[in-house]
Amino acid sequence: MNAAITVAILDDHQIAVDGSLFRLSHSPNIRVVKTAAFWSEMDAFLQEEDVDVLILDVGVPSSAEDPTYYPIRNVVTDLLAAKPEMAILVISMYAQRPLIQAVMQAGASGYLLKDDVDAILNLASIVETIAGKDVYYSPKTLEVLRKKQGDDVKLTNSEQEVLFSLASHPNLTTSQLAKLRNIAPSTFRNHLSAAYVKLNVNNRVAAIERARQLGLLPKDMPPPKVDEGEDE
Repeated sequence: MNAAITVAILDDHQIAVDGSLFRLSHSPNIRVVKTAAFWSEMDAFLQEEDVDVLILDVGVPSSAEDPTYYPIRNVVTDLLAAKPEMAILVISMYAQRPLIQAVMQAGASGYLLKDDVDAILNLASIVETIAGKDVYYSPKTLEVLRKKQGDDVKLTNSEQEVLFSLASHPNLTTSQLAKLRNIAPSTFRNHLSAAYVKLNVNNRVAAIERARQLGLLPKDMPPPKVDEGEDE
């Protein structure tokens, strides 16, 4: 039996926490080990414990004494430097494109808008998706990110390489795929999330199919070359 996916939740609205706990309870594979209303409390917990998925709200006070919001982009960067295997899912009412880009470029595994009802209802499935294996954008998040982009899809070499890896090794986690490419898991997720936005998809199956439709990936593709001695 696989170990449960451990989850911690940072949100200063109890009704939102209760909703997340209820939806996550639908999966026997998920165990919530910590909730906090202040970043200082969550920070202290993470100094001592590891979790598989950390759910972060954006507008959360730094502490009971300091009502200013904690610096989420810096927090994501620092956390993933210390805990590269952890997946971070941001759930927020803030739909500003620069903010979404900033936290995803920092290495977050997903961004979900609180008014994206269908996505919220499937929170357990989303947590299972990003727990070491994928990145996720809710549909409304993708709409925000694509507002200023045209239909011409241009992937960077790095973005094409991570899609190539996904297509060739569909059962490997992002951490395992990152190892194959000799890059950090957060870097792999960063390239993958950027590719998702350009392709207007929110999961790896759709990304691979879309890339093949556009001719960015060959339909019948041999696996990438792996250095001798590396395990696939």
